[in-house]
Amino acid sequence: MNDYLLPAWAGAYLARVAKRYRNTRVLCSARTRKGNPCRCQSEPGKRRCKFHGGLSTGPRTATGKERARANLRQNRNERESGDGCNRAPSGDPPI
Repeated sequence: MNDYLLPAWAGAYLARVAKRYRNTRVLCSARTRKGNPCRCQSEPGKRRCKFHGGLSTGPRTATGKERARANLRQNRNERESGDGCNRAPSGDPPI
């Protein structure tokens, strides 16, 4: 952008406007299987809802992948030992 064409106050104004709209939510507007636009709200700061690509797709770095594996192992161990939450595992029907 050509900063020399903007007035001196424009930089601070543009920063305030960008900060205000960073976390706004808009309608997703992705097309459903019927061809209608999706009516869900987008994720904050994104243009799509959680069903159409607004959420994270998972860890990408080696350290992030290792951290995800460690969490998975910890959660499985807690579920097997019964130290975690008191609900049944998702595969078993409730009593």
